[in-house]
Amino acid sequence: MKDLIKKAEAFFRNNLPKTRPPSVYTPHVELVRKYALILGKEYNADLLVLEVAALLHDIGADAGDVHAFKSAEIAGKFLSEQGIDEDTKEKIISAIRNHSMIQKGEEFKEGVNIADQVLRDADGIAFLEDTFKGYLEIKLRKYGKDKAKQISLVKIKGMLKKVKTEKGKELANKFYPIAKEYISNF
Repeated sequence: MKDLIKKAEAFFRNNLPKTRPPSVYTPHVELVRKYALILGKEYNADLLVLEVAALLHDIGADAGDVHAFKSAEIAGKFLSEQGIDEDTKEKIISAIRNHSMIQKGEEFKEGVNIADQVLRDADGIAFLEDTFKGYLEIKLRKYGKDKAKQISLVKIKGMLKKVKTEKGKELANKFYPIAKEYISNF
Protein backbone atom coordinates (compact mmCIF):
# COMPACT_ATOMS: atom_id res chain seq x y z
CA MET A 1 0.00 0.00 0.00
CA LYS A 2 2.96 2.32 0.52
CA ASP A 3 3.63 1.71 -3.16
CA LEU A 4 0.20 3.11 -4.05
CA ILE A 5 0.86 6.22 -1.97
CA LYS A 6 4.22 6.76 -3.68
CA LYS A 7 2.64 6.33 -7.11
CA ALA A 8 -0.20 8.73 -6.23
CA GLU A 9 2.31 11.28 -4.99
CA ALA A 10 4.34 11.00 -8.20
CA PHE A 11 1.15 11.26 -10.27
CA PHE A 12 0.06 14.43 -8.46
CA ARG A 13 3.51 16.02 -8.79
CA ASN A 14 3.72 15.16 -12.50
CA ASN A 15 0.21 16.40 -13.32
CA LEU A 16 -0.04 19.85 -11.76
CA PRO A 17 -3.11 21.78 -12.89
CA LYS A 18 -2.25 24.73 -15.12
CA THR A 19 -4.70 26.98 -13.26
CA ARG A 20 -3.07 26.45 -9.86
CA PRO A 21 0.43 27.87 -9.33
CA PRO A 22 2.73 25.15 -7.93
CA SER A 23 3.75 27.53 -5.13
CA VAL A 24 0.12 27.47 -3.93
CA TYR A 25 -1.08 24.06 -5.12
CA THR A 26 1.70 21.83 -3.82
CA PRO A 27 1.66 23.17 -0.23
CA HIS A 28 -2.15 22.98 -0.27
CA VAL A 29 -2.12 19.31 -1.22
CA GLU A 30 0.49 18.58 1.46
CA LEU A 31 -1.60 20.36 4.11
CA VAL A 32 -4.73 18.50 3.04
CA ARG A 33 -2.76 15.27 3.36
CA LYS A 34 -1.55 16.27 6.84
CA TYR A 35 -5.02 17.13 8.13
CA ALA A 36 -6.67 14.15 6.44
CA LEU A 37 -4.32 11.85 8.34
CA ILE A 38 -4.77 13.72 11.64
CA LEU A 39 -8.56 13.64 11.36
CA GLY A 40 -8.55 10.13 9.90
CA LYS A 41 -6.77 8.83 12.99
CA GLU A 42 -9.15 10.74 15.25
CA TYR A 43 -12.23 9.24 13.55
CA ASN A 44 -10.85 5.78 12.70
CA ALA A 45 -11.18 6.32 8.97
CA ASP A 46 -9.23 4.40 6.33
CA LEU A 47 -5.86 6.19 6.22
CA LEU A 48 -4.86 4.72 2.86
CA VAL A 49 -8.08 6.01 1.30
CA LEU A 50 -7.54 9.42 2.86
CA GLU A 51 -3.89 9.80 1.94
CA VAL A 52 -4.40 8.85 -1.70
CA ALA A 53 -7.57 10.96 -1.93
CA ALA A 54 -5.75 13.93 -0.41
CA LEU A 55 -2.95 13.65 -2.95
CA LEU A 56 -5.38 13.50 -5.89
CA HIS A 57 -8.29 15.64 -4.65
CA ASP A 58 -7.53 18.66 -6.87
CA ILE A 59 -5.82 16.89 -9.79
CA GLY A 60 -8.65 18.11 -12.08
CA ALA A 61 -8.57 21.70 -10.82
CA ASP A 62 -8.45 23.08 -14.36
CA ALA A 63 -12.16 22.19 -14.64
CA GLY A 64 -13.07 25.06 -12.28
CA ASP A 65 -16.30 24.76 -10.28
CA VAL A 66 -16.73 21.11 -11.24
CA HIS A 67 -13.13 20.20 -10.43
CA ALA A 68 -14.12 17.63 -7.78
CA PHE A 69 -15.92 15.58 -10.42
CA LYS A 70 -13.06 15.94 -12.92
CA SER A 71 -10.52 15.08 -10.19
CA ALA A 72 -12.54 11.95 -9.32
CA GLU A 73 -12.60 10.96 -12.99
CA ILE A 74 -8.83 11.43 -13.42
CA ALA A 75 -8.13 9.65 -10.14
CA GLY A 76 -10.40 6.78 -11.18
CA LYS A 77 -8.41 6.23 -14.37
CA PHE A 78 -5.13 6.37 -12.45
CA LEU A 79 -6.39 3.97 -9.77
CA SER A 80 -7.69 1.51 -12.38
CA GLU A 81 -4.15 1.24 -13.70
CA GLN A 82 -2.82 0.43 -10.21
CA GLY A 83 -4.74 -2.82 -9.78
CA ILE A 84 -6.21 -1.98 -6.38
CA ASP A 85 -9.42 -3.58 -5.14
CA GLU A 86 -12.65 -2.01 -6.37
CA ASP A 87 -13.91 -1.14 -2.86
CA THR A 88 -10.80 0.90 -2.00
CA LYS A 89 -10.88 2.57 -5.41
CA GLU A 90 -14.54 3.58 -4.97
CA LYS A 91 -13.88 4.97 -1.47
CA ILE A 92 -11.03 7.13 -2.79
CA ILE A 93 -13.14 8.35 -5.71
CA SER A 94 -16.07 9.13 -3.40
CA ALA A 95 -13.90 11.20 -1.06
CA ILE A 96 -12.50 13.18 -3.98
CA ARG A 97 -15.92 13.68 -5.61
CA ASN A 98 -17.47 14.93 -2.36
CA HIS A 99 -14.64 17.10 -1.02
CA SER A 100 -15.51 20.35 -2.72
CA MET A 101 -17.96 23.16 -2.55
CA ILE A 102 -20.72 22.83 -5.10
CA GLN A 103 -22.33 25.76 -6.90
CA LYS A 104 -19.68 28.29 -5.94
CA GLY A 105 -19.43 27.51 -2.26
CA GLU A 106 -23.04 27.27 -1.28
CA GLU A 107 -24.02 23.60 -1.18
CA PHE A 108 -22.58 20.22 -0.30
CA LYS A 109 -23.83 16.72 -0.68
CA GLU A 110 -25.13 15.87 2.80
CA GLY A 111 -24.86 12.55 4.59
CA VAL A 112 -21.44 11.56 3.29
CA ASN A 113 -19.34 8.84 4.94
CA ILE A 114 -16.56 9.65 7.40
CA ALA A 115 -13.72 9.47 4.85
CA ASP A 116 -15.56 11.90 2.57
CA GLN A 117 -16.19 14.29 5.46
CA VAL A 118 -12.62 14.04 6.74
CA LEU A 119 -11.21 14.93 3.31
CA ARG A 120 -13.69 17.80 3.03
CA ASP A 121 -12.66 19.04 6.47
CA ALA A 122 -8.96 18.68 5.67
CA ASP A 123 -9.41 20.73 2.50
CA GLY A 124 -11.18 23.50 4.41
CA ILE A 125 -8.63 23.56 7.22
CA ALA A 126 -5.70 23.64 4.79
CA PHE A 127 -7.30 26.55 2.94
CA LEU A 128 -7.86 28.48 6.16
CA GLU A 129 -4.35 27.83 7.43
CA ASP A 130 -2.44 28.89 4.35
CA THR A 131 -4.00 28.45 0.89
CA PHE A 132 -6.17 31.55 1.30
CA LYS A 133 -3.07 33.71 0.74
CA GLY A 134 -2.41 32.26 -2.69
CA TYR A 135 -6.12 32.43 -3.49
CA LEU A 136 -6.15 36.13 -2.58
CA GLU A 137 -3.10 36.77 -4.78
CA ILE A 138 -4.77 35.08 -7.74
CA LYS A 139 -7.95 37.11 -7.23
CA LEU A 140 -5.94 40.35 -6.86
CA ARG A 141 -4.44 39.84 -10.32
CA LYS A 142 -7.86 39.18 -11.78
CA TYR A 143 -10.11 41.70 -10.00
CA GLY A 144 -8.14 44.32 -8.09
CA LYS A 145 -7.91 44.83 -4.35
CA ASP A 146 -11.45 45.49 -3.11
CA LYS A 147 -13.20 42.81 -5.14
CA ALA A 148 -10.41 40.29 -4.46
CA LYS A 149 -10.76 40.86 -0.73
CA GLN A 150 -14.55 40.53 -0.91
CA ILE A 151 -14.36 37.26 -2.89
CA SER A 152 -11.68 35.89 -0.57
CA LEU A 153 -13.70 36.69 2.57
CA VAL A 154 -16.69 34.82 1.11
CA LYS A 155 -14.43 31.90 0.21
CA ILE A 156 -12.95 31.52 3.71
CA LYS A 157 -16.42 31.69 5.23
CA GLY A 158 -17.49 28.87 2.91
CA MET A 159 -14.41 26.86 3.82
CA LEU A 160 -15.20 27.26 7.52
CA LYS A 161 -18.81 26.16 6.95
CA LYS A 162 -17.78 22.99 5.12
CA VAL A 163 -15.91 21.64 8.17
CA LYS A 164 -18.24 19.40 10.20
CA THR A 165 -16.23 17.09 12.49
CA GLU A 166 -15.60 18.33 16.03
CA LYS A 167 -11.81 18.08 15.73
CA GLY A 168 -12.00 19.69 12.30
CA LYS A 169 -14.06 22.59 13.65
CA GLU A 170 -11.56 23.07 16.46
CA LEU A 171 -8.72 23.39 13.95
CA ALA A 172 -10.67 25.50 11.44
CA ASN A 173 -11.87 27.90 14.14
CA LYS A 174 -8.24 28.43 15.13
CA PHE A 175 -7.24 29.50 11.61
CA TYR A 176 -10.37 31.35 10.43
CA PRO A 177 -9.89 34.58 12.44
CA ILE A 178 -6.27 34.80 11.32
CA ALA A 179 -7.26 34.38 7.67
CA LYS A 180 -10.10 36.89 8.02
CA GLU A 181 -7.83 39.49 9.62
CA TYR A 182 -5.11 38.96 7.00
CA ILE A 183 -7.56 39.47 4.13
CA SER A 184 -9.40 42.37 5.78
CA ASN A 185 -6.17 44.25 6.48
CA PHE A 186 -4.51 43.49 3.16
